[in-house]
Amino acid sequence: MKYLILVLPLFLFACESAEVNNEIVRLNEEKAVLKKKAAEKDSVIIMIVQSFNDIEGNLRMVKEKQGLISLNTTGDVESEKSRREKIIEDIQMINTIMEENRKKIREFTRKIDALAQDQRSSSIKIEGLKKMISTLNLMIEDKDAEIGSLKNDLATMNFSLDSLALVYDEQTIVVEDQAMALNTGFYCYGTLKELKEKGVVTKTGGFIGIGKTAKLMEDFNRNYFTKIDITQEGSIDLFSKSARIITNHATESYTFEKDGDTVEKLTITDPIAFWSASKYLVIIVE
Repeated sequence: MKYLILVLPLFLFACESAEVNNEIVRLNEEKAVLKKKAAEKDSVIIMIVQSFNDIEGNLRMVKEKQGLISLNTTGDVESEKSRREKIIEDIQMINTIMEENRKKIREFTRKIDALAQDQRSSSIKIEGLKKMISTLNLMIEDKDAEIGSLKNDLATMNFSLDSLALVYDEQTIVVEDQAMALNTGFYCYGTLKELKEKGVVTKTGGFIGIGKTAKLMEDFNRNYFTKIDITQEGSIDLFSKSARIITNHATESYTFEKDGDTVEKLTITDPIAFWSASKYLVIIVE
Protein backbone atom coordinates (compact mmCIF):
# COMPACT_ATOMS: atom_id res chain seq x y z
CA MET A 1 0.00 0.00 0.00
CA LYS A 2 2.80 2.31 0.87
CA TYR A 3 4.46 1.63 -2.52
CA LEU A 4 1.21 2.19 -4.39
CA ILE A 5 0.86 5.65 -2.89
CA LEU A 6 4.39 6.52 -4.03
CA VAL A 7 3.94 5.27 -7.64
CA LEU A 8 0.61 7.02 -8.28
CA PRO A 9 2.00 10.61 -8.16
CA LEU A 10 4.79 9.58 -10.48
CA PHE A 11 2.27 8.17 -12.97
CA LEU A 12 0.15 11.31 -12.83
CA PHE A 13 3.22 13.50 -13.34
CA ALA A 14 4.26 11.44 -16.36
CA CYS A 15 0.80 11.87 -17.91
CA GLU A 16 0.83 15.60 -17.33
CA SER A 17 4.33 15.86 -18.87
CA ALA A 18 3.14 14.07 -22.01
CA GLU A 19 0.19 16.45 -22.38
CA VAL A 20 2.47 19.45 -21.89
CA ASN A 21 4.90 18.14 -24.49
CA ASN A 22 2.06 17.58 -26.95
CA GLU A 23 0.81 21.13 -26.37
CA ILE A 24 4.30 22.50 -26.87
CA VAL A 25 4.59 20.62 -30.17
CA ARG A 26 1.18 21.91 -31.29
CA LEU A 27 2.05 25.47 -30.36
CA ASN A 28 5.38 25.26 -32.17
CA GLU A 29 3.63 23.94 -35.28
CA GLU A 30 1.05 26.72 -35.11
CA LYS A 31 3.84 29.23 -34.63
CA ALA A 32 5.63 27.87 -37.69
CA VAL A 33 2.41 28.11 -39.74
CA LEU A 34 1.85 31.69 -38.58
CA LYS A 35 5.44 32.61 -39.40
CA LYS A 36 5.03 31.07 -42.85
CA LYS A 37 1.80 32.99 -43.45
CA ALA A 38 3.40 36.19 -42.20
CA ALA A 39 6.34 35.64 -44.54
CA GLU A 40 3.93 35.01 -47.44
CA LYS A 41 2.02 38.22 -46.62
CA ASP A 42 5.25 40.18 -46.44
CA SER A 43 6.37 38.75 -49.77
CA VAL A 44 3.01 39.67 -51.32
CA ILE A 45 3.32 43.23 -50.01
CA ILE A 46 6.91 43.48 -51.26
CA MET A 47 5.81 42.15 -54.65
CA ILE A 48 2.96 44.67 -54.83
CA VAL A 49 5.25 47.58 -53.96
CA GLN A 50 7.80 46.42 -56.54
CA SER A 51 5.12 46.07 -59.19
CA PHE A 52 3.82 49.51 -58.26
CA ASN A 53 7.27 50.86 -59.08
CA ASP A 54 7.25 48.87 -62.33
CA ILE A 55 3.94 50.43 -63.36
CA GLU A 56 5.23 53.90 -62.60
CA GLY A 57 8.26 53.12 -64.77
CA ASN A 58 5.98 51.85 -67.54
CA LEU A 59 3.94 55.05 -67.42
CA ARG A 60 7.12 57.10 -67.73
CA MET A 61 8.06 55.00 -70.74
CA VAL A 62 4.63 55.67 -72.28
CA LYS A 63 5.17 59.40 -71.76
CA GLU A 64 8.52 59.18 -73.54
CA LYS A 65 6.89 57.31 -76.43
CA GLN A 66 4.22 60.01 -76.64
CA GLY A 67 6.98 62.58 -76.98
CA LEU A 68 8.67 60.57 -79.72
CA ILE A 69 5.39 60.27 -81.60
CA SER A 70 4.95 64.04 -81.43
CA LEU A 71 8.45 64.49 -82.86
CA ASN A 72 7.71 62.01 -85.62
CA THR A 73 4.64 63.95 -86.74
CA THR A 74 6.84 66.72 -88.16
CA GLY A 75 9.09 66.42 -91.17
CA ASP A 76 9.20 66.22 -94.94
CA VAL A 77 6.52 64.44 -96.91
CA GLU A 78 9.20 62.27 -98.53
CA SER A 79 9.82 60.54 -95.19
CA GLU A 80 6.11 60.00 -94.49
CA LYS A 81 6.21 56.20 -94.88
CA SER A 82 9.08 55.67 -92.43
CA ARG A 83 7.48 58.11 -89.95
CA ARG A 84 4.16 56.30 -90.15
CA GLU A 85 5.84 52.96 -89.53
CA LYS A 86 7.63 54.40 -86.48
CA ILE A 87 4.41 55.94 -85.14
CA ILE A 88 2.52 52.64 -85.58
CA GLU A 89 5.35 50.79 -83.81
CA ASP A 90 5.27 53.25 -80.88
CA ILE A 91 1.47 53.08 -80.57
CA GLN A 92 1.62 49.27 -80.51
CA MET A 93 4.25 49.41 -77.77
CA ILE A 94 2.12 51.86 -75.77
CA ASN A 95 -0.89 49.55 -76.06
CA THR A 96 1.21 46.59 -74.90
CA ILE A 97 2.60 48.51 -71.91
CA MET A 98 -0.85 49.76 -70.85
CA GLU A 99 -2.34 46.28 -71.08
CA GLU A 100 0.53 44.95 -68.95
CA ASN A 101 -0.24 47.63 -66.35
CA ARG A 102 -3.92 46.67 -66.25
CA LYS A 103 -3.03 43.00 -65.74
CA LYS A 104 -0.74 43.89 -62.84
CA ILE A 105 -3.47 45.95 -61.17
CA ARG A 106 -5.99 43.13 -61.53
CA GLU A 107 -3.49 40.79 -59.87
CA PHE A 108 -2.87 43.35 -57.08
CA THR A 109 -6.58 43.64 -56.40
CA ARG A 110 -6.98 39.86 -56.18
CA LYS A 111 -4.08 39.48 -53.74
CA ILE A 112 -5.20 42.42 -51.58
CA ASP A 113 -8.72 40.98 -51.37
CA ALA A 114 -7.20 37.68 -50.22
CA LEU A 115 -5.19 39.50 -47.54
CA ALA A 116 -8.25 41.44 -46.39
CA GLN A 117 -10.16 38.19 -45.76
CA ASP A 118 -7.49 37.08 -43.29
CA GLN A 119 -8.54 38.57 -39.92
CA ARG A 120 -4.93 38.57 -38.71
CA SER A 121 -3.80 40.89 -41.53
CA SER A 122 -3.05 44.46 -40.57
CA SER A 123 -5.95 46.71 -41.57
CA ILE A 124 -3.49 49.61 -41.83
CA LYS A 125 -1.42 47.77 -44.43
CA ILE A 126 -4.53 46.72 -46.38
CA GLU A 127 -5.87 50.28 -46.51
CA GLY A 128 -2.48 51.55 -47.63
CA LEU A 129 -2.33 49.00 -50.43
CA LYS A 130 -5.88 49.84 -51.53
CA LYS A 131 -4.92 53.51 -51.75
CA MET A 132 -1.96 52.54 -53.91
CA ILE A 133 -4.28 50.61 -56.24
CA SER A 134 -6.68 53.55 -56.41
CA THR A 135 -3.81 55.90 -57.27
CA LEU A 136 -2.57 53.57 -59.99
CA ASN A 137 -6.06 53.29 -61.49
CA LEU A 138 -6.33 57.08 -61.65
CA MET A 139 -2.90 57.34 -63.27
CA ILE A 140 -3.84 54.75 -65.89
CA GLU A 141 -7.19 56.43 -66.58
CA ASP A 142 -5.42 59.76 -67.11
CA LYS A 143 -2.88 58.11 -69.39
CA ASP A 144 -5.64 56.36 -71.35
CA ALA A 145 -7.29 59.75 -71.90
CA GLU A 146 -3.98 61.21 -73.12
CA ILE A 147 -3.44 58.28 -75.47
CA GLY A 148 -7.00 58.63 -76.80
CA SER A 149 -6.37 62.31 -77.52
CA LEU A 150 -3.05 61.44 -79.17
CA LYS A 151 -4.75 58.88 -81.42
CA ASN A 152 -7.34 61.47 -82.46
CA ASP A 153 -4.54 63.90 -83.30
CA LEU A 154 -2.80 61.19 -85.29
CA ALA A 155 -6.01 60.44 -87.19
CA THR A 156 -6.30 64.12 -88.12
CA MET A 157 -2.62 64.27 -88.96
CA ASN A 158 -2.96 61.15 -91.09
CA PHE A 159 -5.61 62.92 -93.19
CA SER A 160 -3.30 65.93 -93.53
CA LEU A 161 -0.38 63.70 -94.47
CA ASP A 162 -2.53 61.92 -97.05
CA SER A 163 -3.43 65.30 -98.55
CA LEU A 164 0.22 66.37 -98.57
CA ALA A 165 1.27 63.04 -100.05
CA LEU A 166 -1.34 63.42 -102.79
CA VAL A 167 -0.02 66.89 -103.62
CA TYR A 168 3.52 65.54 -103.56
CA ASP A 169 2.56 62.65 -105.85
CA GLU A 170 0.85 65.05 -108.25
CA GLN A 171 3.92 67.30 -108.23
CA THR A 172 6.12 64.27 -108.85
CA ILE A 173 3.94 63.25 -111.79
CA VAL A 174 4.15 66.77 -113.21
CA VAL A 175 7.93 66.78 -112.86
CA GLU A 176 8.17 63.34 -114.46
CA ASP A 177 5.88 64.44 -117.28
CA GLN A 178 7.98 67.55 -117.80
CA ALA A 179 11.16 65.48 -117.85
CA MET A 180 9.57 63.07 -120.31
CA ALA A 181 8.47 65.97 -122.50
CA LEU A 182 11.98 67.40 -122.46
CA ASN A 183 13.44 64.04 -123.43
CA THR A 184 10.91 63.26 -126.15
CA GLY A 185 11.48 63.90 -129.84
CA PHE A 186 9.51 63.08 -132.98
CA TYR A 187 10.71 62.20 -136.45
CA CYS A 188 9.45 61.12 -139.83
CA TYR A 189 11.00 60.63 -143.25
CA GLY A 190 9.79 59.98 -146.76
CA THR A 191 9.77 61.34 -150.26
CA LEU A 192 8.53 64.85 -150.80
CA LYS A 193 5.41 63.49 -152.43
CA GLU A 194 4.69 61.14 -149.49
CA LEU A 195 5.19 63.84 -146.89
CA LYS A 196 2.95 66.26 -148.77
CA GLU A 197 0.23 63.63 -149.08
CA LYS A 198 0.48 62.87 -145.33
CA GLY A 199 0.01 66.54 -144.45
CA VAL A 200 3.51 67.02 -143.09
CA VAL A 201 5.27 69.39 -145.53
CA THR A 202 4.38 72.01 -148.08
CA LYS A 203 6.33 73.97 -150.71
CA THR A 204 6.50 77.74 -150.48
CA GLY A 205 8.36 80.68 -152.01
CA GLY A 206 9.90 80.79 -155.44
CA PHE A 207 8.67 82.64 -158.51
CA ILE A 208 5.93 81.32 -160.79
CA GLY A 209 6.51 77.84 -159.50
CA ILE A 210 10.26 77.96 -159.70
CA GLY A 211 12.57 77.78 -156.66
CA LYS A 212 9.99 76.69 -154.12
CA THR A 213 11.35 75.10 -150.94
CA ALA A 214 9.83 72.38 -148.80
CA LYS A 215 9.05 73.22 -145.20
CA LEU A 216 7.02 71.89 -142.29
CA MET A 217 3.37 72.83 -142.50
CA GLU A 218 2.03 75.10 -139.76
CA ASP A 219 -0.74 72.65 -138.84
CA PHE A 220 1.14 69.49 -139.73
CA ASN A 221 -0.07 65.94 -139.14
CA ARG A 222 1.57 64.95 -135.85
CA ASN A 223 0.17 61.42 -136.03
CA TYR A 224 2.58 60.57 -138.83
CA PHE A 225 5.61 61.07 -136.59
CA THR A 226 7.42 58.43 -134.54
CA LYS A 227 8.11 59.29 -130.90
CA ILE A 228 11.57 58.62 -129.46
CA ASP A 229 13.54 59.21 -126.28
CA ILE A 230 16.20 61.64 -127.43
CA THR A 231 18.52 60.58 -124.61
CA GLN A 232 18.48 56.99 -125.88
CA GLU A 233 18.08 57.16 -129.66
CA GLY A 234 21.22 58.43 -131.36
CA SER A 235 20.60 57.39 -134.93
CA ILE A 236 17.81 56.81 -137.47
CA ASP A 237 18.12 54.24 -140.27
CA LEU A 238 17.28 55.61 -143.75
CA PHE A 239 18.80 53.41 -146.50
CA SER A 240 18.07 55.86 -149.30
CA LYS A 241 19.89 57.38 -152.27
CA SER A 242 19.82 60.85 -150.75
CA ALA A 243 18.58 62.57 -147.61
CA ARG A 244 18.16 66.11 -146.36
CA ILE A 245 16.67 67.66 -143.24
CA ILE A 246 14.11 70.42 -143.70
CA THR A 247 13.45 71.19 -140.02
CA ASN A 248 15.62 73.45 -137.89
CA HIS A 249 18.59 71.57 -136.41
CA ALA A 250 22.21 72.64 -135.93
CA THR A 251 24.23 71.36 -138.89
CA GLU A 252 27.25 70.57 -136.72
CA SER A 253 25.16 68.31 -134.45
CA TYR A 254 24.59 65.47 -136.95
CA THR A 255 26.04 63.57 -139.90
CA PHE A 256 24.68 61.29 -142.61
CA GLU A 257 26.46 57.94 -142.64
CA LYS A 258 27.00 56.66 -146.21
CA ASP A 259 28.02 53.37 -147.76
CA GLY A 260 28.87 54.09 -151.36
CA ASP A 261 25.88 55.80 -152.95
CA THR A 262 23.51 54.80 -150.12
CA VAL A 263 22.70 56.98 -147.14
CA GLU A 264 22.41 54.35 -144.43
CA LYS A 265 21.44 56.48 -141.46
CA LEU A 266 21.35 59.80 -139.70
CA THR A 267 23.69 59.94 -136.70
CA ILE A 268 23.06 62.59 -134.05
CA THR A 269 26.44 63.56 -132.61
CA ASP A 270 25.23 66.26 -130.22
CA PRO A 271 21.68 65.49 -129.01
CA ILE A 272 21.35 68.64 -126.89
CA ALA A 273 22.26 70.95 -129.75
CA PHE A 274 20.34 68.89 -132.32
CA TRP A 275 17.01 68.96 -130.49
CA SER A 276 17.33 72.40 -128.92
CA ALA A 277 15.62 74.32 -131.74
CA SER A 278 12.94 71.78 -132.65
CA LYS A 279 11.62 68.53 -131.23
CA TYR A 280 10.21 67.57 -134.64
CA LEU A 281 12.58 66.16 -137.25
CA VAL A 282 11.58 65.81 -140.92
CA ILE A 283 13.88 64.12 -143.44
CA ILE A 284 13.16 64.08 -147.17
CA VAL A 285 14.66 61.04 -148.87
CA GLU A 286 14.87 59.89 -152.48
